[in-house]
Amino acid sequence: MLLFLLVAAAYAPVTRAGFIWDDPQYVVDNPLLRTWEGLWSIWTRPTSGAHQWYPLTLTTFWLEYQAWGLHPLGYHVVNVLLHAASACLVFCVCRRLRVPGALLVAALFAVHPVHVESVAWVTELKNVLSGFFSLMSVLCFLRFVDGRRVSWRAYAAALACFASALLSKSVASTVPAALPLVLWASGRRVTRRTWLGLLPMFALGLAMAAITVHVEHTGVGARGPEWDLAPVARFVIAGRALWFYVGKLMWPADLCFSYARWEVGSVTLADTWPLAAAVVVVLAAFAARRRVGRWPVAALCYFGGTLLPALGFINVYPMRYTFVADHYPYAASLGVLALFAGVAVAVARRAAGGPVRLARSPAWVFLVGGLLAVLVGSTASRTLVYRDELALWTDTVEKNPAAYHARTNLGVQLAAAGDGDGAAAQFRAAARLRPDLAWPLNNLGLLQATAGDLDGAERSYRAALAREPDLPQVHYNLGLVLLRQGRAAEAQQAFRAALARDPAHPGARAHLEDR
Repeated sequence: MLLFLLVAAAYAPVTRAGFIWDDPQYVVDNPLLRTWEGLWSIWTRPTSGAHQWYPLTLTTFWLEYQAWGLHPLGYHVVNVLLHAASACLVFCVCRRLRVPGALLVAALFAVHPVHVESVAWVTELKNVLSGFFSLMSVLCFLRFVDGRRVSWRAYAAALACFASALLSKSVASTVPAALPLVLWASGRRVTRRTWLGLLPMFALGLAMAAITVHVEHTGVGARGPEWDLAPVARFVIAGRALWFYVGKLMWPADLCFSYARWEVGSVTLADTWPLAAAVVVVLAAFAARRRVGRWPVAALCYFGGTLLPALGFINVYPMRYTFVADHYPYAASLGVLALFAGVAVAVARRAAGGPVRLARSPAWVFLVGGLLAVLVGSTASRTLVYRDELALWTDTVEKNPAAYHARTNLGVQLAAAGDGDGAAAQFRAAARLRPDLAWPLNNLGLLQATAGDLDGAERSYRAALAREPDLPQVHYNLGLVLLRQGRAAEAQQAFRAALARDPAHPGARAHLEDR
């Protein structure tokens, strides 16, 4: 009840939140959520209706759409409830593993501001759903290995929950590697039964990871110059990312929806020192395991291993904008939070002069209660940023002025709100930041055309085509402006150019047929 109350207090602002960024692709404009045929396609077509093949996530969206249509409140409540349930599972798993400060770990997980992006963003249902099933799988697997008699029912449940986690988001593929690690840390023997039980899970995880990598490359479009990184650059990114996430988990200030993309074009082997430092810390924890126990090294290895798919070694589409994001460490954060809680408990007991019931210590209750109150307030404040796209992109541009995509999206929102001058300023800023991209100028042209500045719109469209001449929509938009100017022959040329690049373009074909 305490954990649910903490989550409810921290995420109360989601009751006023709507849909943001790619929520339309997953939910609002996704035709697969409307019909039974769409549900079939969700499971049989790997690239149907969303960025990745996460059929259980899309099936949950399908069920939600049948229940409450496009009312955002229902989608947000489901995310919050799943997160609260996961916090309870964190407590159950930590208590079963005898992790020091199990309730504190669960409470920190429940209200940490870094998790707002996973909980308050409808699309990230995939994160909270995968996290829930991953923890269920761990709990069932522990029951399987702890019993004197083999409980195949517990193992079947563990395998089913793990498969569900993978079908929600493939980041759960690291769970089988984490299981022997935490078993070792808790003093359990990693027996033959354990390894035999893990083999099918490893196979499922590797298969789903391979599917995700393939779809990310071929279907999503994570390829090209922005993803062609040298091996040494990827190690540099991994080291920076590890310490970046540790910093945000220990001091969650200046959280941002899209962080600045690091420059890694001219790095050398010497720049990999952050990764080397992380390895040294793990080795030091392992060397000190007889004095401080196994949990510190296990927590650190779990943190790095669970983050591995998001450290830059595998190409994913968001690397176009940034190498780090708040929703990446959702599951991995448990390593750092458990380490923090363990240190806090050890210090408190040392100060008390020996093993004591910390729950009965007024000083402990006061300090922990104050920390949780601060985190609840910070999480609630951060949740307000996710109430709509205008608030989200305004906050992002303030914290990352070089985010050209954030400026473009902010311009769209300002235009919709009637602030034409503000929108134009954002589109021009985005065009300056990325002189190779056409879309900021295309959006500026749309804004100018709507305001009646046809000459300005024409200049913007032609400047956009000078950057990217093969965009059919920009040719079509130029044709519309030329038609409004009475230059029918030139407009027809623009429509033909659009049709040459996209033979199925409905607008260009309709205008040519009208002629």
